[in-house]
Amino acid sequence: MTTVFNFPFVRIPLPAVLLAGLVTASVNAEVRSSDDFMSSAAIIDSAGLRTTSTNYTHHGSLGGILDADILGLTANNAPIFENSTPSISATKATGATLATDIDEAGTLYYVVVPDGASAPSSAEVRAGTGNGGLGELAGGNAVVTSGAFTHDFNLSGLTASTAYDVYVVAEDDESTPYLQASPTKVDVTTSAPIVLTITGITGSDKVYDDTTAATATGISTLNGVESGDDVILGGNPVFTFASANVGTGITITT
Repeated sequence: MTTVFNFPFVRIPLPAVLLAGLVTASVNAEVRSSDDFMSSAAIIDSAGLRTTSTNYTHHGSLGGILDADILGLTANNAPIFENSTPSISATKATGATLATDIDEAGTLYYVVVPDGASAPSSAEVRAGTGNGGLGELAGGNAVVTSGAFTHDFNLSGLTASTAYDVYVVAEDDESTPYLQASPTKVDVTTSAPIVLTITGITGSDKVYDDTTAATATGISTLNGVESGDDVILGGNPVFTFASANVGTGITITT
């Protein structure tokens, strides 16, 4: 990932020090390794004169700071999404799965808004609202502290055959967290409503009695339920002939 370091002036106590994981610098701004982040250094000697001002991409160590040298640093490194996330999968009539994966420990936030709605800011997504604090349809958050820093959100309560925008943002776990500058948008369109059918029962013949009352036999089975859905077939159905007249093949409903 890329981290930008800015160096304001602060005095480092004597004697010389070694700070791991930053930029190698002395009066001559020596660079001891490269890779991984952007940094810049301004070195002030004991006489108060700027001797070096350097920008470079670097990952290494800070060492060789001399007596009365002045150096300071700050870092801003919000998490980065990895592995093509955030992404949508397992779309259903009323929801979907939102996969997230970041490169460090932190907190993930998401908010669902109508398709084409104005984009919320990162702070609004963290607060669980749409743009201007309005328009959110669903939202949530999760803390990831170990492993691969991944989490799958279960989006639910949506309307079938409908398009939505999902905005996702992450922040790290610092005492003052660094929040991503802007949220990432992913699109989701729910599937059409599922048609469930009941099979396994057969209507029974009866002697004409001038009524539409009917009965059925067999073991009823509910078909069309998707994996993960919790659907129960129960109750005491009342069966009814479509007609009270004498006949064959008369439809029975319940």
